[in-house]
Amino acid sequence: ESAQPGGQTARVSLPEKDLEYLYNYSHYILDASFDASTGFLPMGILACLWQNAMFWDSWFASMAWLSSNRADKAAKLSEFYRQKLPEARQLAEKMDGVGARFAWTTSRDHFELKAERVVQFHNNAVIALQCLQVYRFSGDEDFLKDSIEVVEQALRFLTERLVKIENGAASLRACAGLDESTADLKGTDTWTAATYAKALQEYLEACRKLGRPPFQEDLGEVAIMVVKALEENVDSQGVLQSFAGGRTPHWGSLIYHLFPEHPTRDQTVAALSQYDAELDSYNSHGVVGYRCRIFAWTEFWVARLMAASENPEGWARLRQCSKFTDGFGSIPERVFYHGELLKLPFLTAHAAYIWAVNSLLVNRQGNRLAVLTNLPEGWTTLSIENITTSDGLKISASLCKNKITRVVIVNLHQEVRYIDLVLPGQSLQRVSLNSGETFLQNG
Repeated sequence: ESAQPGGQTARVSLPEKDLEYLYNYSHYILDASFDASTGFLPMGILACLWQNAMFWDSWFASMAWLSSNRADKAAKLSEFYRQKLPEARQLAEKMDGVGARFAWTTSRDHFELKAERVVQFHNNAVIALQCLQVYRFSGDEDFLKDSIEVVEQALRFLTERLVKIENGAASLRACAGLDESTADLKGTDTWTAATYAKALQEYLEACRKLGRPPFQEDLGEVAIMVVKALEENVDSQGVLQSFAGGRTPHWGSLIYHLFPEHPTRDQTVAALSQYDAELDSYNSHGVVGYRCRIFAWTEFWVARLMAASENPEGWARLRQCSKFTDGFGSIPERVFYHGELLKLPFLTAHAAYIWAVNSLLVNRQGNRLAVLTNLPEGWTTLSIENITTSDGLKISASLCKNKITRVVIVNLHQEVRYIDLVLPGQSLQRVSLNSGETFLQNG
């Protein structure tokens, strides 16, 4: 752990030591995979894991780090994308497009071969979001100024390539969604549309902050129309499919980390949650087959969604999938039908595990900050150190025999943070913290 403003990496002491071990081991996997000098983060430390390539799944690591007081590492990921911007511009030009097209995968030195053939585009939006979410954590305008060109050029490519406006309504032209056939393209793919619209919203806010005109005047209206277009992907049961007319929602329908108040959330999570009685776990990926019995990382993602709504089932979902590891604690990408663990240690699964645990312990929604309010039955003594929220609050707390004995909240953001603090067994407290200010409660 290297020193940084605000302290060191998040730590947890949990009553269930196997879950605590997986948390620490997951941080080790992320650190061992990461080239801190360049920001390059391959999806596995072994050549058999996608040939040590980096792709959009680095976003999961960014969210794990942003919730673990390691914004410096997440910022380094953004720096890697800045280094790749000239190559991304060249690829966009090769595809007869504008802006920058970031390849689906990249090595340390160059984009994948024949990158222009890939028709999955959402990674461009995710890269823009990653940069913007690092800025949202700190409020550092210097970082934003350094990163805004990556954000802008990535979104320019998508806007020119995918957005279609007819009769006052927007849709996205056909492309491949998550793990979908490149020969069976879909219009207004849910995940592509969601990541693009959310990135547009945050980009426009960043432009206002910098006093910078956006690259196109009507982008606010475009973002609203794209979100509106997603209503066409909702079926008669209120389930958000991955595209209009879909019959089995794919995990690309799980946009709720970006739009937590989306009205289809509960119905869609329920529809995706297919229980496997033999393994006592769930498959919420939406793709079921011999090679796709259980997907660990999607289950941790569902646990994180449940944490956001303070659903105690989130811990059970996390625990049910945490048993699929090797002897070291390495988590696979998926579990084969016959029980074999495929491709481990899978960085995305370890990152999603960290993100889920942090969210189950500390929940920030708007001004509301709930600390240790959503614990499993029987968890009466534990402690957390340096868990951080998406808007730059660092939280440490201790619980002893069901009583909160210590809470420390530090505002790492450059602007004031308003907090409606919720602690187990205590009345709501309203707190405001200026940049760098600390709230302390003992006993």
